[in-house]
Amino acid sequence: MAPLLDRCRCSAGFSSDRSRSNETEIRTVIEDWAKAVREVDMGGILAHHTEDILMFDVPPPLQWKGIEAYRKTWDLFFNYSDGGEGSFDLHSYPLESE
Repeated sequence: MAPLLDRCRCSAGFSSDRSRSNETEIRTVIEDWAKAVREVDMGGILAHHTEDILMFDVPPPLQWKGIEAYRKTWDLFFNYSDGGEGSFDLHSYPLESE
């Protein structure tokens, strides 16, 4: 997701319309990602991540490097979840632009 986030950063010179547009674009990516998790769609889960992703997680190991390692975290997740409604809902993720 870093490339999208880099592309959507705002500076003080941008209008609030631009900020709202950026927020909408970011929220769409996040919602599409969550939907992919619920649908057990690995392609959708990985779609906005780069090959050199560095992810930090709660269960050990606490750090995962690379897209293949990140994919394996989802294999583990899906060992305990069949996906579907309610399996991966995002309730709050405040966004701000500068």
